[in-house]
Amino acid sequence: MIKVIDIRFLWALVGLSASVQACPVHVSVEPKNNDVLVVSIDNISSQDLGILYDFFPWSIFGFGINYSAKYRDAKTEIRPIYAFGHRSEIVVLKANSSLKQEVSLYKRFQNLRSDAGMADVAWSYRFAAPGIGTDVCAIFKGQFSIFETPTKRTSE
Repeated sequence: MIKVIDIRFLWALVGLSASVQACPVHVSVEPKNNDVLVVSIDNISSQDLGILYDFFPWSIFGFGINYSAKYRDAKTEIRPIYAFGHRSEIVVLKANSSLKQEVSLYKRFQNLRSDAGMADVAWSYRFAAPGIGTDVCAIFKGQFSIFETPTKRTSE
């Protein structure tokens, strides 16, 4: 009976040590203007990382990244567009360095229109670190608004 408890306890410790490992990247998404985002991924570790291109947060295939948007006044959801297929290129992100890419919201969202009013955009990105397997080591997320309504001027 004690051996069974010891084995279960050992497995619990193995699972715990795998989840404590720190994620080697930081990801941010910032609006540049109403239709362009700047997406950056920073290697915050002291080792180079080989990342499959499809899993970068700006990939058109959407592996790991999820965008959602809706018009604030109409509460109408705007559907995101993702491509089918994949790009098998591995990109090396050097230790303590960053990569940035601009993403067009017009290319990412179907039926996005600036004349439909303010839109709220949310994003989340799941990063599975190379060498850790398919386990996600961190989830990054945020939100912002685009197409701010200009202040109405009154004639005098």
